[in-house]
Amino acid sequence: MNEWKNNPAWRKRQKNKSVYFMRDHNYAFSSWEIERLKGKIELNSTLIHVDSHLDDLPEAIEIVGILDKINSFEEAIKLGEKFDYSRGTSPDRIYMHIDNFIWPAIMRNTVGNVIYISDDSKTELNKKKLRLEIEKDPKNDKPIVRKLFENLLRYDKNISRLKSIEDFEQSINDFLLNLELSKTILDIDLDYFNDSDSFDSNPKLRSEEQIIKNLQYLKQLTNWDVITVALSPEYCGGEEACNYLLDLFLTSFKIDKEELIDW
Repeated sequence: MNEWKNNPAWRKRQKNKSVYFMRDHNYAFSSWEIERLKGKIELNSTLIHVDSHLDDLPEAIEIVGILDKINSFEEAIKLGEKFDYSRGTSPDRIYMHIDNFIWPAIMRNTVGNVIYISDDSKTELNKKKLRLEIEKDPKNDKPIVRKLFENLLRYDKNISRLKSIEDFEQSINDFLLNLELSKTILDIDLDYFNDSDSFDSNPKLRSEEQIIKNLQYLKQLTNWDVITVALSPEYCGGEEACNYLLDLFLTSFKIDKEELIDW
């Protein structure tokens, strides 16, 4: 059995590199904040998020302390932790989760511009959508929406969306300058390569040729400052499919499993 199968806190990184792996995507937030503490990324780094899901639920910006200064790696990891439902209790506050970790990084200005590469059926939260939400909320019953909008406006951040890596490749000239002028984060969820919506079973993986081609394209696109990879085994279609996709990623990015250490 893979050691990550039943361990939601499983995390590895490539030794002497800023490449992070995690079973569950919430720890991507922690990775980015650790690299910010190291000075590897700066304020308003560009994030490219490749995932079957947008992961842009905003409620985690209200986690206690999430917008305060982070002083240590341990603090960054603690803020990124999910609630442990296996204890048989319900959370008494907001926690980081696998679908709400991006907006806290945006609101902290660790992340600036965001490029989503996702075929999620939902519409991403961008300036246009947030503005419409505000116009429908004259009584300010949704103050969180105003906070998001004000951050994007104040710091001139853009949120873009492509449905696939192929679409992104065709539109790359629209983004090259942005990638050249800022620090860059590549964030990949391996479930991007599974076209099935079945949970933890019946994967419908894209062809090995296409997966490798996509991964190699992303690898050579720029000299990434940070790379984060979520395994998300249930959304990959199960343990076997996830392990297969992880092996393809490691091969495409020329990473040996022996180079991976705990973080």
